[in-house]
Amino acid sequence: MLSKRETNATPRRLTAIAVTFALVLLLALLFVHGMLPPSGKKLGPLALGFFVTELPSYALFYCGGIVAAFELWRGQTQGAFHRFLVWGFVLYSASQVMGALWCYYGWGNTFRWSARHMASASIWLAYAAYLHLRFVPWWTARRRAFFAVSAACLTFGLTTATYLLASLAKWVVG
Repeated sequence: MLSKRETNATPRRLTAIAVTFALVLLLALLFVHGMLPPSGKKLGPLALGFFVTELPSYALFYCGGIVAAFELWRGQTQGAFHRFLVWGFVLYSASQVMGALWCYYGWGNTFRWSARHMASASIWLAYAAYLHLRFVPWWTARRRAFFAVSAACLTFGLTTATYLLASLAKWVVG
């Protein structure tokens, strides 16, 4: 049975997590500017599905990293960040499939390995490694938390770098 203090802390904790998720999702929505290809003909349900699943997956990855960082900071790693990462991975995997289908049906060919696609593959592999390392006996909750923080930093760095480099290249070329 939960104590009165634990019962009162749970709604506050859920509220803090929900507010963090909403703020990170709003931040992720700012990245959409300039990401879409210029042709409106190529935007369809697959494109919508891609963005509807990719942006919340980034928000879940960032929230998982933030929750893991707070747990490390407090010295109590309870693994509350794990669900964020699992659902982020599920949504991110779905977005990758929808993105590939959107590319194939929108342009008539498969994608090419650009910097953006390499960054997406790196992010997917990092979180796939996290999910698989969870079953290794020596992989403790503290190590998982460090990995979650590192993966969130990797995600932020790769997405920011690819978008900034693409914007810079458009600005320089004209």
